[in-house]
Amino acid sequence: MRGGLAMAIIGGFMLAAAPALAAPESCARDFEPVMKKRQGYIDQITGFKRKKPTAPQACAVFRGLAENNDKVVEMMTAQKDWCQIPDEALANAKKEQAQIIQTRGNVCGAAAKQAQMIKQMQRRAAQQQGARQPAAGSGVRLPQGAL
Repeated sequence: MRGGLAMAIIGGFMLAAAPALAAPESCARDFEPVMKKRQGYIDQITGFKRKKPTAPQACAVFRGLAENNDKVVEMMTAQKDWCQIPDEALANAKKEQAQIIQTRGNVCGAAAKQAQMIKQMQRRAAQQQGARQPAAGSGVRLPQGAL
């Protein structure tokens, strides 16, 4: 996972979105909760430098960021005229969304491979343990013939 890429995505979007949020007050109200949630994901990603996440944890954060950023792009597209969002800001948001999706794919792909490897190791361990133990009833011979 590239921390620099995440920071570039985050910083570029925030600079591009700043003029959009200076428009009518209703625009700021509409965008505020979505941007706060987005900032939460960004803070988590920034925290990955201090405490390395597991692959599934990183995948979940990038999945959340991608879903949230998709909402931002949808809102920007729908409210472009009313909120006076510059074309450049919308284009940057779409470009950054593509980068976020690509990063999410890489991170979640790594998580899926890791999960697959863990399952394979568990399966092998179970097979090896099963090969060491005699099958049920194989160690005792029952008498043959009339009882």
